[in-house]
Amino acid sequence: MKSAGIRYYIFLAAFMTGSCHYPVQKKAASSFNLTGSLEGSGQGMYIYLDRLTPDGITPLDSALIGKEGRFSFHTTGIYKGFYNIRLTSNNYATLILDSGETVNFTASSDDLGYTWSASGSPDSKRYKILNRESAEYHAALDSLQSCAQAKATAMGGNPRRLDSLNMALEAPFDSIHSLHQRFILKFIHDNLTYFSAMAAIEQLPPDKFLAVYIRLDSALSAKYPSSVYTNHFHRQVTAFRRTAIGAVLPDFNLPGENGKFLSPSSLKGKTALLFFWSSASRASLAALPAVAATANKFKSNRFIVLGISFDRDKDAWINALNRYKFAGANVCDTTGRNSKLFELYNIRSLPYNMLISPDGIIIDKNIPAEDLEEEIKQALQPIPEKK
Repeated sequence: MKSAGIRYYIFLAAFMTGSCHYPVQKKAASSFNLTGSLEGSGQGMYIYLDRLTPDGITPLDSALIGKEGRFSFHTTGIYKGFYNIRLTSNNYATLILDSGETVNFTASSDDLGYTWSASGSPDSKRYKILNRESAEYHAALDSLQSCAQAKATAMGGNPRRLDSLNMALEAPFDSIHSLHQRFILKFIHDNLTYFSAMAAIEQLPPDKFLAVYIRLDSALSAKYPSSVYTNHFHRQVTAFRRTAIGAVLPDFNLPGENGKFLSPSSLKGKTALLFFWSSASRASLAALPAVAATANKFKSNRFIVLGISFDRDKDAWINALNRYKFAGANVCDTTGRNSKLFELYNIRSLPYNMLISPDGIIIDKNIPAEDLEEEIKQALQPIPEKK
């Protein structure tokens, strides 16, 4: 079956992986009031209000739940942003709140995240619509996947019948993705100055929809120029533009195994695969054998693999290299997750890769392991001369 084509990001998880620290936004002068009631048990328990920012989660307030599950927050220092209302670390609802709002929140105490509703918060209302559509989208995918697995089991592993099944499922699979993608694009178009659009756009791959990212960034930055959230999003979009397919690769300079500094620009004249990894990442270690095999298979004066490690421990890096030796060059950034390369190249997780042309142009990035060999073959094909 074809891959989804839409890489679905959990917005807040992606949002909070930035390594930069942001200045605290000035506290709003306007008042903020949130009252609520919970169905089910809850009386005598505490409910909490947390702020979510690129730097993490900040507890702001707590309230005792009274009779009929009622509670209220009259919190100072609220500004436009993402907030959790939670009973426990696993039972919470995320809202988009702002100073000056008077919000009424209701939910079942058993599952705040699934049952909540809120009046008086326009952005939260839109965020709820987005969450509901996304949940339906994933439910449809899960249903199709369950159907496919059941039919595959009934076929007893017959290769010809399995190929036929995959072909039959491609159309409904692609239809589900297409419908959801159209919803996301319309949602963003209709809500360009709402923070919920930032959550929505995380479900679109930036390489394919860079123009949409740029448009949303422009609208949000104009309306909220000092927001920690829109500033963070602007930095992301800047990184997307900097590392878009077809762009010139930004350069860096890092020490190799022998202490000699290397940079991507020093590889010009060769097609290069940049492989970003860390020995502390299990996924990276799982990918290393395939990368090593690829490096050895295509080793020539026209191709090279440059491994970029984010190991803080140099010995751990060297030990991993000795275990998975491959024909290429290796450098290490011992600042680890604080490396500026994460922001420079918009790296969200490890491992990560980029395929670079001999003249330093980004050909492709984040290439799946199963497609890597074919993409390298295509990149090494000679360009036909113009007649």
